[in-house]
Amino acid sequence: DTFNYASVGNYAVAMAYRPGSGSGPAARQGMTGPPMLASAEIYDPKTGKFSSAGSMTTERDGAGAVLLADGGVLIAGGGNEGSAPVQSAEIYNPKTGKFTPTGSMLTPRYGFSAIRLSDGRVLISGGTDGSNPLASLEMYDPKTGSFSAAGSFDRATSGTSILLADGRVLFAGGYDIAGGKSGGYLSTCEVFDPTAGRLSSTGSMAFSRLGGSATLLLDGRVLVAGGVGAGDPGLLDSAEIYQP
Repeated sequence: DTFNYASVGNYAVAMAYRPGSGSGPAARQGMTGPPMLASAEIYDPKTGKFSSAGSMTTERDGAGAVLLADGGVLIAGGGNEGSAPVQSAEIYNPKTGKFTPTGSMLTPRYGFSAIRLSDGRVLISGGTDGSNPLASLEMYDPKTGSFSAAGSFDRATSGTSILLADGRVLFAGGYDIAGGKSGGYLSTCEVFDPTAGRLSSTGSMAFSRLGGSATLLLDGRVLVAGGVGAGDPGLLDSAEIYQP
């Protein structure tokens, strides 16, 4: 479970939000954010056009959207600066073109990771409650339409996540506000095992990074590239390989 560093040129290949040192309501004072929308649209690649798909049951921004095994779409959470985070979730049925409520998340959150696992369940991780980053994970089971607790990260981060070939989930890097602008970027990584239902530490990256891309390669390794890190301007042009 290791990372190997590889250069990919002289220019950053990804950009991400670079967090400040503040946290809590005071950091958001005066921010009202754009209004959240409930509308939805369908894109048809055959015609190259968008058409109305009705409206969600709840206005959302920064929500998680995941294609389920049965063809439906889980849409959960949401929120924006100055707005209370959303806890509810709903399912879009492409056959009927309608949205229907499903069970609510345990924690209101937005800006989180949502990954469909090999067994059809959906892993929700991280994000923010509007004031602070979240360390908790939860699991959505489409068979029961409910969420359940799935553990917590060592630190509240917003690392890059990807489903591995063996069904586990890799969480790489992120940002811990306790470390400040220079020390908050993380190189540490964790792996979630859905069979065991727990997180465990794995090899660290060569560079501390927030954001960037994670791509599963044909041989099962993962290419992590770009993002932001400490320094000015902080954009990274580095890339590295994770070997499960």
